[in-house]
Amino acid sequence: MSESTQNNENRRQIGEYFKELRLTNDFLMLPEERTWLARQPQDPEPRKVVLYLGCNVLRTPHMVQTVADIFQRLGVDFVAVGGPTYCCGAPFRQDFPEEALTLGERSVKYFNEFRPERVVMWCPGCLAYYTEMLSSRFACPVQHVSEFLAENLDRFPRMSRVPKRVALHYHSREPASERQAASAQRLLQAVPGLELVDVGTDPRLGRQCTLGARQTLGGDVYDGILESQIERAMQLKAEVFATLYHGCHRVLVHYQGRYPLGVEHYLSLLGEALGIAHEDRYRKYAMLADTSRIIEAATPFLTANQIDPETARLVVQRIFVDRKGP
Repeated sequence: MSESTQNNENRRQIGEYFKELRLTNDFLMLPEERTWLARQPQDPEPRKVVLYLGCNVLRTPHMVQTVADIFQRLGVDFVAVGGPTYCCGAPFRQDFPEEALTLGERSVKYFNEFRPERVVMWCPGCLAYYTEMLSSRFACPVQHVSEFLAENLDRFPRMSRVPKRVALHYHSREPASERQAASAQRLLQAVPGLELVDVGTDPRLGRQCTLGARQTLGGDVYDGILESQIERAMQLKAEVFATLYHGCHRVLVHYQGRYPLGVEHYLSLLGEALGIAHEDRYRKYAMLADTSRIIEAATPFLTANQIDPETARLVVQRIFVDRKGP
């Protein structure tokens, strides 16, 4: 295969990845609900904070809506950016390293054009890749959203009681993971009425839960670790198994019907204390676990986003029923 042909094939595969991501988001949001920038403006208005969403969090858009609302409550001068235009490149670093680096360089250039004082990142994988490969390109400090919010707890408005007993699912692969877990714990502990219990973690889970990580470790081993955490949460009488990362959330929501525990993102709990509520449609579809029922529930979104029935059925089967998506 010639170099030109190989490059075209690489671009095609990357394009297919982004196409599936957009389609999944189309199942979950109306066009008017998308409030982040998906394309870089020609002359960006300066912002103190760039809230970088990455790509895969758009599969769980209620998290994006929640964190944006929290930033607004705190009075943060920010712009939210995400999607393929701002891809960090990490999903392609193994198979297409040159293309991955090019994507990451482009995104950093876009961040810097906003002249921010800080780039706050959602995805732990994006943050790790930028830190390893492109840290010298940033014109300002970079940190995870959990750390940013924990640092700004004094700016939070008065919170309502959330009388729930919560176990946080977190990771400990590296020091960054431990800092992010500690920040999420601090945020949850600040919620009046919320009781936080610790079920521990296992470094074998990697940086966050993904189907790829499960395949690497082995399905039985990976599932056994997660199930032991959930069982420990039940022993500690937790009502909610809270997720820290979007990748974990997409895996763990499938356990909600098997155990008497609700699965919620930790910022949804923080949002509840602030009067912020956005429907977790990804969890809703995962719980339905039936192609026809999911398509019926998603009809308003499919119509608004002009998704044809055959495409809809293929996406639902792959992402929500067979769970073969990233």
